[in-house]
Amino acid sequence: MSPRALWFVGLCVIVFLSYFSIDQARKKVQSQTEEETVQRIKDWDKWRAEAQAQADGKGPVKRRPVKSAVPPDMTLLDKHFTMIVVVTSVFCGLLYTVMTFLIRGAIKQKDVEPLDFQTNNTE
Repeated sequence: MSPRALWFVGLCVIVFLSYFSIDQARKKVQSQTEEETVQRIKDWDKWRAEAQAQADGKGPVKRRPVKSAVPPDMTLLDKHFTMIVVVTSVFCGLLYTVMTFLIRGAIKQKDVEPLDFQTNNTE
């Protein structure tokens, strides 16, 4: 197997692992019982009330009022799952490609002469 094929397999593994972890987070949110969901929404409503108090000028910072009645992770993983997967895959792919480029460049430069900063070439 060629080195490029191995790097490509590594890229596929990284993208698969990122998808798998996002999918597991989504399944965890979706598999919550009704009790857990109600409790999370109550906690979210409590936080929204505190944020509203800060939006009214009663807190250390001024916040915009929160409009969503559902916690952000539930909304994000439910309605925007496809976009999260696409963006994460692209971002992981770009990072992996840059790291591959840097590592391969560092490995291939065996015959480069080091720079000599001691000599002064003012001829």
